[in-house]
Amino acid sequence: MLFYVTKGGLILSCLKATKELVELCRIDQQKYVLVVRCGNGISTCKIAKMYGCRIMGIDLSRAMVEVSSNRAKKEGLTEVGLDCDREDFMGCVS
Repeated sequence: MLFYVTKGGLILSCLKATKELVELCRIDQQKYVLVVRCGNGISTCKIAKMYGCRIMGIDLSRAMVEVSSNRAKKEGLTEVGLDCDREDFMGCVS
């Protein structure tokens, strides 16, 4: 089961679900991971640190990309930028 409803709260449940999903996908240092809707970057940074994979988070919200990017810098992760705008993805969003 990937998703949990617990008294511990949504964040802990999401992190636990993310960990199980990453393990099911056999993520390791040889893998490249794309996180769509990276939001604040908590899961993206955790995956990068725990599994040593190359990872990129994208989000339609420029503010969330900035928050995620700042989190990665604070956690000592290397940042690779991707220059694009929300309009570049509008044909892909339903």
